Amino acid sequence: MVYYISSENTPARISFLEATLRGIAPDGKDYMPCEITPFPRAFFNNIHEMALKDIAYIVSNALVGHEIDAASLKSIIFQSMDADLPLSETDTDIFNMAVPGIRNISTKFFGKVLNHISATSGNDMPLLILSEITRHDAKDTASALASVDGAVSFLLSPARTLPKHIRDFIESVSPMVHLTEVHGSPAQCAHMLREALSDKTLNGSYRITTANSLNPAVMLARTSIFFHAIARISALRRQKGYVDSNAMGAGIVVAISPEISEAATALDMAIKAGAPINRIIYDDNPGEALRREIRPKELGLFLKICNDETVSEAMPQHSNADRISATFPALKRHMIKILNSNHNQKQIV
Repeated sequence: MVYYISSENTPARISFLEATLRGIAPDGKDYMPCEITPFPRAFFNNIHEMALKDIAYIVSNALVGHEIDAASLKSIIFQSMDADLPLSETDTDIFNMAVPGIRNISTKFFGKVLNHISATSGNDMPLLILSEITRHDAKDTASALASVDGAVSFLLSPARTLPKHIRDFIESVSPMVHLTEVHGSPAQCAHMLREALSDKTLNGSYRITTANSLNPAVMLARTSIFFHAIARISALRRQKGYVDSNAMGAGIVVAISPEISEAATALDMAIKAGAPINRIIYDDNPGEALRREIRPKELGLFLKICNDETVSEAMPQHSNADRISATFPALKRHMIKILNSNHNQKQIV
Protein backbone atom coordinates (compact mmCIF):
# COMPACT_ATOMS: atom_id res chain seq x y z
CA MET A 1 0.00 0.00 0.00
CA VAL A 2 1.26 3.48 -0.89
CA TYR A 3 0.22 6.05 1.70
CA TYR A 4 -0.29 9.78 1.18
CA ILE A 5 0.24 12.63 3.64
CA SER A 6 -0.05 16.41 3.52
CA SER A 7 2.92 18.15 1.93
CA GLU A 8 3.35 19.85 5.31
CA ASN A 9 4.25 16.38 6.64
CA THR A 10 1.34 16.09 9.05
CA PRO A 11 1.30 12.56 10.50
CA ALA A 12 -2.12 11.33 9.27
CA ARG A 13 -1.66 8.79 6.44
CA ILE A 14 -4.40 7.82 3.99
CA SER A 15 -4.60 5.73 0.82
CA PHE A 16 -4.35 7.11 -2.71
CA LEU A 17 -8.06 6.60 -3.40
CA GLU A 18 -9.08 8.29 -0.16
CA ALA A 19 -6.73 11.19 -0.91
CA THR A 20 -8.28 11.48 -4.39
CA LEU A 21 -11.76 11.67 -2.86
CA ARG A 22 -10.68 14.31 -0.34
CA GLY A 23 -8.89 16.37 -2.97
CA ILE A 24 -6.68 18.31 -0.59
CA ALA A 25 -5.51 17.71 2.97
CA PRO A 26 -7.40 19.20 5.98
CA ASP A 27 -4.62 21.79 6.38
CA GLY A 28 -5.29 23.06 2.84
CA LYS A 29 -2.10 21.56 1.41
CA ASP A 30 -1.75 18.96 -1.30
CA TYR A 31 -1.32 15.24 -0.66
CA MET A 32 2.02 13.65 -1.52
CA PRO A 33 3.20 10.03 -1.23
CA CYS A 34 4.94 9.38 2.09
CA GLU A 35 7.93 8.06 0.17
CA ILE A 36 8.90 8.18 -3.49
CA THR A 37 11.52 5.68 -4.62
CA PRO A 38 13.49 6.85 -7.67
CA PHE A 39 13.04 4.67 -10.74
CA PRO A 40 16.06 2.54 -11.72
CA ARG A 41 18.41 3.64 -14.49
CA ALA A 42 17.14 0.80 -16.72
CA PHE A 43 13.74 2.52 -16.86
CA PHE A 44 15.31 5.63 -18.40
CA ASN A 45 17.56 3.62 -20.73
CA ASN A 46 14.47 2.21 -22.46
CA ILE A 47 12.02 5.07 -21.97
CA HIS A 48 12.45 6.43 -25.51
CA GLU A 49 10.67 3.33 -26.85
CA MET A 50 7.63 3.70 -24.59
CA ALA A 51 4.25 5.33 -25.28
CA LEU A 52 2.53 7.59 -22.75
CA LYS A 53 0.11 4.89 -21.61
CA ASP A 54 2.95 2.43 -20.96
CA ILE A 55 4.93 5.01 -18.98
CA ALA A 56 1.81 6.00 -17.06
CA TYR A 57 1.16 2.40 -16.04
CA ILE A 58 4.66 2.05 -14.57
CA VAL A 59 4.50 5.43 -12.80
CA SER A 60 0.96 4.86 -11.53
CA ASN A 61 1.72 1.36 -10.30
CA ALA A 62 4.63 2.75 -8.28
CA LEU A 63 2.67 5.65 -6.77
CA VAL A 64 -0.66 3.87 -6.23
CA GLY A 65 0.52 0.40 -5.29
CA HIS A 66 -1.98 -2.46 -5.37
CA GLU A 67 -4.95 -0.35 -4.28
CA ILE A 68 -6.24 -0.48 -7.85
CA ASP A 69 -5.94 -3.92 -9.43
CA ALA A 70 -3.73 -4.22 -12.52
CA ALA A 71 -6.57 -4.76 -14.99
CA SER A 72 -8.56 -1.76 -13.71
CA LEU A 73 -5.48 0.47 -13.63
CA LYS A 74 -4.63 -0.42 -17.24
CA SER A 75 -8.21 0.27 -18.29
CA ILE A 76 -8.21 3.69 -16.58
CA ILE A 77 -4.92 4.64 -18.21
CA PHE A 78 -5.67 3.29 -21.69
CA GLN A 79 -9.03 5.14 -21.77
CA SER A 80 -7.60 8.48 -20.64
CA MET A 81 -4.10 8.39 -22.16
CA ASP A 82 -4.77 6.83 -25.54
CA ALA A 83 -2.58 9.29 -27.48
CA ASP A 84 0.90 10.70 -27.08
CA LEU A 85 1.33 14.42 -26.53
CA PRO A 86 2.64 16.39 -29.53
CA LEU A 87 6.15 17.78 -29.26
CA SER A 88 7.90 19.91 -31.85
CA GLU A 89 10.86 18.30 -33.58
CA THR A 90 12.94 21.24 -32.37
CA ASP A 91 12.26 20.37 -28.71
CA THR A 92 15.45 18.38 -28.14
CA ASP A 93 16.06 19.72 -24.64
CA ILE A 94 13.02 21.78 -23.55
CA PHE A 95 9.56 20.52 -22.58
CA ASN A 96 6.97 23.31 -22.48
CA MET A 97 4.09 22.56 -20.11
CA ALA A 98 1.79 24.64 -22.31
CA VAL A 99 1.55 21.71 -24.76
CA PRO A 100 -2.15 21.32 -25.70
CA GLY A 101 -3.96 18.37 -24.17
CA ILE A 102 -2.24 18.11 -20.78
CA ARG A 103 -5.22 19.28 -18.73
CA ASN A 104 -7.57 17.14 -20.80
CA ILE A 105 -5.52 13.98 -20.18
CA SER A 106 -5.02 14.61 -16.45
CA THR A 107 -8.69 15.46 -15.82
CA LYS A 108 -9.88 12.45 -17.85
CA PHE A 109 -7.60 10.23 -15.74
CA PHE A 110 -9.05 11.82 -12.58
CA GLY A 111 -12.59 11.15 -13.83
CA LYS A 112 -11.85 7.50 -14.62
CA VAL A 113 -10.37 7.04 -11.13
CA LEU A 114 -13.55 8.50 -9.61
CA ASN A 115 -15.69 6.14 -11.70
CA HIS A 116 -13.57 3.23 -10.41
CA ILE A 117 -14.11 4.41 -6.82
CA SER A 118 -17.87 4.67 -7.33
CA ALA A 119 -18.03 1.21 -8.89
CA THR A 120 -15.99 -0.54 -6.20
CA SER A 121 -16.51 1.35 -2.93
CA GLY A 122 -20.13 0.40 -2.24
CA ASN A 123 -20.76 4.00 -1.11
CA ASP A 124 -23.86 5.38 -2.85
CA MET A 125 -23.41 8.96 -1.56
CA PRO A 126 -23.30 11.22 -4.67
CA LEU A 127 -20.15 13.03 -5.76
CA LEU A 128 -19.73 16.80 -5.82
CA ILE A 129 -16.69 18.02 -7.78
CA LEU A 130 -15.30 21.54 -7.55
CA SER A 131 -12.62 23.01 -9.77
CA GLU A 132 -11.05 26.34 -10.60
CA ILE A 133 -10.74 26.95 -14.33
CA THR A 134 -9.07 29.39 -16.71
CA ARG A 135 -9.75 30.11 -20.36
CA HIS A 136 -6.87 27.75 -21.19
CA ASP A 137 -8.35 24.62 -19.58
CA ALA A 138 -12.07 25.31 -19.18
CA LYS A 139 -13.36 23.22 -22.11
CA ASP A 140 -11.14 20.23 -21.35
CA THR A 141 -12.12 20.29 -17.68
CA ALA A 142 -15.84 20.56 -18.42
CA SER A 143 -15.73 17.70 -20.94
CA ALA A 144 -13.84 15.40 -18.58
CA LEU A 145 -16.07 16.09 -15.59
CA ALA A 146 -19.21 15.57 -17.66
CA SER A 147 -18.12 11.93 -18.06
CA VAL A 148 -17.95 11.22 -14.31
CA ASP A 149 -20.93 9.00 -13.55
CA GLY A 150 -23.60 10.76 -11.48
CA ALA A 151 -21.31 13.58 -10.31
CA VAL A 152 -22.37 17.21 -10.01
CA SER A 153 -19.58 19.65 -10.89
CA PHE A 154 -19.12 23.35 -10.18
CA LEU A 155 -16.46 25.19 -12.19
CA LEU A 156 -15.25 28.43 -10.60
CA SER A 157 -13.78 31.23 -12.68
CA PRO A 158 -13.12 34.94 -12.00
CA ALA A 159 -15.90 36.95 -13.65
CA ARG A 160 -15.31 38.29 -17.17
CA THR A 161 -12.28 36.10 -17.86
CA LEU A 162 -13.89 33.48 -20.12
CA PRO A 163 -14.72 34.22 -23.77
CA LYS A 164 -18.35 33.73 -24.76
CA HIS A 165 -17.71 30.63 -26.86
CA ILE A 166 -16.13 28.88 -23.86
CA ARG A 167 -18.98 29.85 -21.54
CA ASP A 168 -21.50 28.62 -24.09
CA PHE A 169 -19.64 25.31 -24.41
CA ILE A 170 -19.59 24.72 -20.63
CA GLU A 171 -23.26 25.58 -20.26
CA SER A 172 -24.18 23.06 -23.00
CA VAL A 173 -21.80 20.19 -22.21
CA SER A 174 -23.94 18.62 -19.46
CA PRO A 175 -26.73 19.60 -17.05
CA MET A 176 -24.50 18.21 -14.31
CA VAL A 177 -21.71 20.74 -14.96
CA HIS A 178 -22.32 24.28 -13.67
CA LEU A 179 -20.22 27.34 -14.49
CA THR A 180 -19.99 29.83 -11.63
CA GLU A 181 -18.29 33.17 -12.16
CA VAL A 182 -16.86 34.85 -9.08
CA HIS A 183 -16.38 38.58 -8.54
CA GLY A 184 -12.83 38.04 -7.33
CA SER A 185 -9.35 36.76 -8.14
CA PRO A 186 -8.11 33.24 -8.87
CA ALA A 187 -6.68 33.14 -5.34
CA GLN A 188 -10.13 33.93 -3.91
CA CYS A 189 -11.67 31.16 -6.03
CA ALA A 190 -9.09 28.74 -4.63
CA HIS A 191 -9.82 29.83 -1.06
CA MET A 192 -13.58 29.37 -1.55
CA LEU A 193 -12.96 25.92 -2.98
CA ARG A 194 -10.91 24.90 0.07
CA GLU A 195 -13.64 26.08 2.43
CA ALA A 196 -16.24 24.09 0.52
CA LEU A 197 -14.21 20.89 0.83
CA SER A 198 -14.34 21.10 4.63
CA ASP A 199 -17.94 22.34 5.02
CA LYS A 200 -19.97 20.02 7.27
CA THR A 201 -23.33 20.73 5.64
CA LEU A 202 -22.12 19.91 2.13
CA ASN A 203 -20.18 16.88 3.31
CA GLY A 204 -23.29 15.57 5.07
CA SER A 205 -24.99 14.99 1.72
CA TYR A 206 -22.18 14.66 -0.81
CA ARG A 207 -18.68 13.29 -1.15
CA ILE A 208 -16.80 16.44 -2.15
CA THR A 209 -13.54 16.56 -4.04
CA THR A 210 -11.65 18.87 -6.35
CA ALA A 211 -10.43 18.38 -9.91
CA ASN A 212 -7.67 20.96 -9.75
CA SER A 213 -3.98 20.13 -9.94
CA LEU A 214 -3.65 19.55 -6.17
CA ASN A 215 -5.76 16.38 -6.41
CA PRO A 216 -3.49 13.31 -6.20
CA ALA A 217 -5.06 11.68 -9.27
CA VAL A 218 -4.50 14.81 -11.38
CA MET A 219 -0.95 15.12 -10.05
CA LEU A 220 -0.26 11.47 -10.84
CA ALA A 221 -1.33 11.93 -14.46
CA ARG A 222 0.83 15.04 -14.80
CA THR A 223 3.79 13.25 -13.26
CA SER A 224 3.41 10.56 -15.93
CA ILE A 225 3.34 13.30 -18.56
CA PHE A 226 6.69 14.64 -17.36
CA PHE A 227 8.21 11.18 -17.84
CA HIS A 228 6.56 10.98 -21.26
CA ALA A 229 8.25 14.29 -22.17
CA ILE A 230 11.60 12.76 -21.22
CA ALA A 231 10.81 9.79 -23.47
CA ARG A 232 9.87 11.96 -26.45
CA ILE A 233 12.89 14.24 -26.08
CA SER A 234 15.21 11.25 -25.74
CA ALA A 235 13.72 9.73 -28.91
CA LEU A 236 14.13 13.01 -30.81
CA ARG A 237 17.77 13.19 -29.77
CA ARG A 238 18.36 9.68 -31.08
CA GLN A 239 16.68 10.53 -34.39
CA LYS A 240 18.93 13.55 -34.81
CA GLY A 241 22.04 11.53 -33.99
CA TYR A 242 22.96 13.32 -30.76
CA VAL A 243 25.98 11.74 -29.09
CA ASP A 244 24.39 12.07 -25.65
CA SER A 245 20.87 10.86 -26.44
CA ASN A 246 20.37 8.89 -23.23
CA ALA A 247 17.67 10.46 -21.08
CA MET A 248 19.68 10.17 -17.86
CA GLY A 249 22.85 11.50 -19.45
CA ALA A 250 21.52 14.71 -20.95
CA GLY A 251 18.55 15.68 -18.80
CA ILE A 252 15.91 18.20 -19.89
CA VAL A 253 14.71 21.71 -19.19
CA VAL A 254 11.05 22.29 -18.27
CA ALA A 255 9.36 25.57 -19.21
CA ILE A 256 6.26 26.66 -17.32
CA SER A 257 4.19 29.84 -17.42
CA PRO A 258 1.77 31.54 -14.96
CA GLU A 259 -1.30 29.77 -16.37
CA ILE A 260 0.08 26.29 -15.67
CA SER A 261 2.43 27.01 -12.76
CA GLU A 262 0.27 24.77 -10.57
CA ALA A 263 1.94 21.86 -12.38
CA ALA A 264 4.98 22.51 -10.19
CA THR A 265 3.69 20.01 -7.60
CA ALA A 266 3.59 17.19 -10.15
CA LEU A 267 6.99 18.32 -11.39
CA ASP A 268 8.31 17.97 -7.84
CA MET A 269 6.99 14.39 -7.70
CA ALA A 270 8.68 13.56 -11.01
CA ILE A 271 12.01 14.93 -9.78
CA LYS A 272 11.78 12.90 -6.56
CA ALA A 273 11.08 9.81 -8.68
CA GLY A 274 14.34 10.36 -10.52
CA ALA A 275 13.28 12.40 -13.57
CA PRO A 276 16.47 13.95 -15.06
CA ILE A 277 15.20 17.54 -15.01
CA ASN A 278 18.17 19.86 -14.85
CA ARG A 279 16.56 23.28 -15.03
CA ILE A 280 13.13 24.90 -14.78
CA ILE A 281 12.34 28.07 -16.71
CA TYR A 282 9.43 30.23 -15.56
CA ASP A 283 8.28 32.43 -18.44
CA ASP A 284 6.43 35.52 -17.16
CA ASN A 285 5.81 36.94 -20.61
CA PRO A 286 5.73 34.28 -23.34
CA GLY A 287 7.58 35.45 -26.42
CA GLU A 288 9.62 38.01 -24.52
CA ALA A 289 13.05 37.80 -22.92
CA LEU A 290 11.92 38.09 -19.29
CA ARG A 291 12.42 34.68 -17.69
CA ARG A 292 13.33 33.26 -14.31
CA GLU A 293 15.42 30.15 -13.94
CA ILE A 294 14.62 27.92 -10.98
CA ARG A 295 16.72 25.14 -9.57
CA PRO A 296 14.74 21.94 -8.87
CA LYS A 297 15.40 22.16 -5.12
CA GLU A 298 13.76 25.63 -5.06
CA LEU A 299 10.52 24.35 -6.55
CA GLY A 300 8.47 24.52 -3.33
CA LEU A 301 9.30 28.18 -2.75
CA PHE A 302 8.64 28.97 -6.41
CA LEU A 303 5.15 27.44 -6.25
CA LYS A 304 4.20 29.65 -3.28
CA ILE A 305 5.56 32.77 -4.99
CA CYS A 306 3.81 32.23 -8.32
CA ASN A 307 0.49 31.43 -6.61
CA ASP A 308 0.69 34.76 -4.79
CA GLU A 309 1.35 36.56 -8.07
CA THR A 310 -1.58 35.11 -10.03
CA VAL A 311 -3.73 37.85 -11.55
CA SER A 312 -6.85 37.41 -13.64
CA GLU A 313 -7.21 39.15 -17.00
CA ALA A 314 -10.50 41.04 -17.36
CA MET A 315 -12.53 40.41 -20.50
CA PRO A 316 -15.74 42.50 -20.15
CA GLN A 317 -18.42 40.49 -21.93
CA HIS A 318 -22.00 39.60 -21.19
CA SER A 319 -22.48 36.20 -19.56
CA ASN A 320 -25.48 34.05 -18.77
CA ALA A 321 -23.49 32.20 -16.10
CA ASP A 322 -24.33 32.69 -12.44
CA ARG A 323 -22.11 35.27 -10.74
CA ILE A 324 -21.49 35.45 -7.03
CA SER A 325 -19.39 37.49 -4.63
CA ALA A 326 -15.97 36.14 -3.65
CA THR A 327 -17.04 34.65 -0.32
CA PHE A 328 -17.65 31.06 0.70
CA PRO A 329 -21.18 31.74 2.13
CA ALA A 330 -22.17 33.09 -1.31
CA LEU A 331 -20.76 29.99 -3.01
CA LYS A 332 -22.48 27.69 -0.52
CA ARG A 333 -25.88 29.36 -1.00
CA HIS A 334 -25.41 29.18 -4.77
CA MET A 335 -24.54 25.48 -4.80
CA ILE A 336 -27.35 24.51 -2.43
CA LYS A 337 -29.86 26.46 -4.55
CA ILE A 338 -28.80 24.62 -7.72
CA LEU A 339 -28.61 21.20 -6.07
CA ASN A 340 -32.00 21.57 -4.42
CA SER A 341 -33.63 22.83 -7.63
CA ASN A 342 -33.05 19.46 -9.27
CA HIS A 343 -35.26 16.78 -7.75
CA ASN A 344 -33.03 14.08 -9.26
CA GLN A 345 -30.17 15.24 -7.04
CA LYS A 346 -29.83 14.81 -3.31
CA GLN A 347 -31.43 17.65 -1.39
CA ILE A 348 -29.49 19.65 1.23
CA VAL A 349 -31.42 21.03 4.18
